[in-house]
Amino acid sequence: MSNAPVTNDYLAASAYTDPVDKKKLRFVYAAVTRQAELRGVAPAELLLLDVACGVGGITLPLATFGGRVRAFDIDEADLSLLRERAVAAGFENILATREDALAFRDGREYDVIVASEVFEHLTHPDKLAENCARHLRRGGILVVTTPNGYGPWEMVNSTKLIPRRWNWLRRLVGKGPHDGAGREHEQRYTRGRLVAM
Repeated sequence: MSNAPVTNDYLAASAYTDPVDKKKLRFVYAAVTRQAELRGVAPAELLLLDVACGVGGITLPLATFGGRVRAFDIDEADLSLLRERAVAAGFENILATREDALAFRDGREYDVIVASEVFEHLTHPDKLAENCARHLRRGGILVVTTPNGYGPWEMVNSTKLIPRRWNWLRRLVGKGPHDGAGREHEQRYTRGRLVAM
């Protein structure tokens, strides 16, 4: 990864404050600057895509590079907040639209695609991986962040969800099959499993 120092405006553009989120921002920054070095261009010349961008925790920092940033999410309320924040920060280089990550098509190829905290929410993450690959320019990179599926935080939180996922129990009390609606963690990853996918 690049040794380029992370700029203060990049970090300040995000509402993230937790150390783990700052670490994630630094990881994405290093990946973008390294990709620019490999291509022999300034980061502003890269075409960037933020998949399932939410309220812009990664999108807004990406915009500080100065190039075009394409972002999408399925939640219109999150997108509205992202757009408000972009306007308030003076970013005119972000296009944020409502899209389904598995069906997204815009006919472009991107130098860097960021999927931060997305894959663990999907029932069929392989379909997202395929769609991201479809949108990568030759030599482009997919930057993925996801919780350690077997780390302490994930183990405690997934244990709380187990009874809600037992469809036999749901049927017994008259409820339909479990559907996390993209808000719950449906997958647990190790590094090896993620890389293999």
